[in-house]
Amino acid sequence: MRQIHVLFVDDEKELGGIFEDSFASESVVVHSFVDPLQAIKACQDIHFDIGFLDFRMPQMTGDELAHTLSASFPIYLVTGESEPHPAYAFSGILPKPFDYNRIELIISEVA
Repeated sequence: MRQIHVLFVDDEKELGGIFEDSFASESVVVHSFVDPLQAIKACQDIHFDIGFLDFRMPQMTGDELAHTLSASFPIYLVTGESEPHPAYAFSGILPKPFDYNRIELIISEVA
């Protein structure tokens, strides 16, 4: 069985833990980062299948991170803002708090 590698970047560490606890399984490996620079470095070593990036982070926005990654995988913006206006063409925008069923469906579609 092929493993799905999920990138999750949010400056709120506890959200990364919640995301890992909710979606990690035998077939899904969640790599969560609070530091966008660590996520960029990880992308050099790991082939991610999908990514979820927070919109507002201290070091850089999810928008800036997505542009830096120049990813070949779908990236979703995760935000608590009611009307974010990202410049990057994200695969979708997901509101906080998370809709766990929707995220689970999105992850299953890349399998």
